[in-house]
Amino acid sequence: MKWGTTKKKGMWAGEMNYPTDVAVTKDNILYVADSYNDRI
Repeated sequence: MKWGTTKKKGMWAGEMNYPTDVAVTKDNILYVADSYNDRI
């Protein structure tokens, strides 16, 4: 598993620009909503 870099915002893989919400499924899959990059 690869996590993004802290204190670095961006639009490339592993980077987030404005994470707004997180969710964990019953299968322990983590989803993060990134508003400014329009992706989950």
